[in-house]
Amino acid sequence: MDTRPQSVSGHAVVALIATRGRFDLLRERAIPSILAQTRMPDRLVIVVDRTKEEMPDQDLADLARQLQAQCGDRIRVTVMRNRRTPARAAGAWNTGIDQLHRDAGISRSADLWFVAVLDDDDAWTPSHIESCLDAAVSRDLNMVASGLLRHESLDGPGHPHSIPDELCAREQFIRGQHIQGSNLFVRLDMMLMAGAFDEHLPSCTDRDLCIRLADLASLRFGSTSEHTVHHYADKRQDRLTSPHSSAKHDGLTRFWRKYARRFDSAARDAAAARAFEFFSGWRPPEPVVLPEAKIPPLVPSTRSLEFVIGFVTDAIPKPHIEGLLSDIVGLKSRPDVSAVTVVVVENGPIPKDGMRPLHDIVRRYQTEGLAIELISIEHQREDWAQGTLVDTPDPSRQRMPIAVSRTVLNTYVGQLAARHPGAAAWILDDDKRLSVSVDAAGLSVERASPDIGALIALRDHGVDIVIGPDTGAAPLPFAATLRMQLLDLAQYVAVWESQAPDSPWIDATADDAATRLSLRDTYYDLARRTDHLETPLALKPSAENATHADALTTIAGRVGRLLAGEPVFRPLMSEASSLTIESAVPSRRV
Repeated sequence: MDTRPQSVSGHAVVALIATRGRFDLLRERAIPSILAQTRMPDRLVIVVDRTKEEMPDQDLADLARQLQAQCGDRIRVTVMRNRRTPARAAGAWNTGIDQLHRDAGISRSADLWFVAVLDDDDAWTPSHIESCLDAAVSRDLNMVASGLLRHESLDGPGHPHSIPDELCAREQFIRGQHIQGSNLFVRLDMMLMAGAFDEHLPSCTDRDLCIRLADLASLRFGSTSEHTVHHYADKRQDRLTSPHSSAKHDGLTRFWRKYARRFDSAARDAAAARAFEFFSGWRPPEPVVLPEAKIPPLVPSTRSLEFVIGFVTDAIPKPHIEGLLSDIVGLKSRPDVSAVTVVVVENGPIPKDGMRPLHDIVRRYQTEGLAIELISIEHQREDWAQGTLVDTPDPSRQRMPIAVSRTVLNTYVGQLAARHPGAAAWILDDDKRLSVSVDAAGLSVERASPDIGALIALRDHGVDIVIGPDTGAAPLPFAATLRMQLLDLAQYVAVWESQAPDSPWIDATADDAATRLSLRDTYYDLARRTDHLETPLALKPSAENATHADALTTIAGRVGRLLAGEPVFRPLMSEASSLTIESAVPSRRV
């Protein structure tokens, strides 16, 4: 039984406003309506969606002082800059939500804090917060909708919109349910659980968030049955998403591509008809057709290069090292490779059963003509005892962590490379293969690596260190890629819930390839850019006429490998344009 306080005094409300610069309306309409509340919010967070170039820090600080002075001591005001996706309301809202989550006192009791969003050009009636909070507490709700009064001119009482009794994902996809920024009243923990706002959408953010909230089994939705929000849709030039704007049409297109696959044809037809009527003839997007990707050919160089290749592997190695060693044998046979020497550092501890399978593998490849220097655990211990390896533990007693083992590897590779003037030292993980996956119009094409001609050209230009492409599993802790893959999995589950097993598995390869081009680091949960975090991507169908039953079989057979660090949904691929010598860029700015 829920024993948490069920009184108003046990809950708190934060009012959240994003503003792109309509400071006149913010001061004259939005904030006065907050100050008129019969139940004041506990905090007011205002996120200014302007860069430092558009609004220097001093100007932002001046605005903060003015707004705090306007509110006096009646409410604590936080004014901050959008630190997520710029020029995007979703980025500004998420900045405020993230700030609340960073507050330890609030995050510990996220199930007691409600977020009440208010657009900077809208206004609440005095009873808005009180009525929403009373409904939430008295009926144990974690999301509350109040009614909108739509004003298409500044005169008149406004047109009252209907208030939904339930939150319906299908209705949100077709037309929305008259829930948008200014009447959004959601408990913070639910907002976080849903993933907050999708920053890839320039519009339709409210419908998108409501669909994801409706998907939550723990959502308890209700309404106040009162119209407490004045929504102004008058023809101001600075309205962010007017019906004719490119932002509105772009948002509709991205929203459609994100959700159309999970709803039936009747819902899609109804949504398309409504959007055509209300948004200047908008139509569903045609499937993306990408130009054929031109993958630069791997042309043998007229000059040759010697390699010293090193990797660390366990004393009882995983089978994947055979693939790497096999590829190195192939590299050795290339006409533009003069010689290859491999340094293999054996990671401890020494197996207790006396078996040394790594030694057996090394001897086999040595017999086949591959030059390998095996740095055994005993070899490392002797060097460690003599002080050659410093700041490392006894390698015979434990498995070295990656930072230590990589330092040890670099030491031995550097020593060997010094005895081979002109050789290129190449550090690899033991699970790598000597090829890269290239994104060719949404299809993954393998290209051999390395590009000897490119390496020699870079050396001729004075480059000493080259960081090459890395594809497949991202070179990150697997947990840092897990959220994005689970997002894709959740999207498939939602599709399977609404589609018949024999319905076609839609090929969205080209659409997703175009989406990836507009985003960065779509595989990485903790990337600096945040506009990809609620953008699901799809797998290529397993066959030309594959069905959703085939999709279920395929994904069910692979999903268990997520926790093994395999990129089930978002394998890392290189863009074809990044493989040319002209695409090389400094890894840091001097």
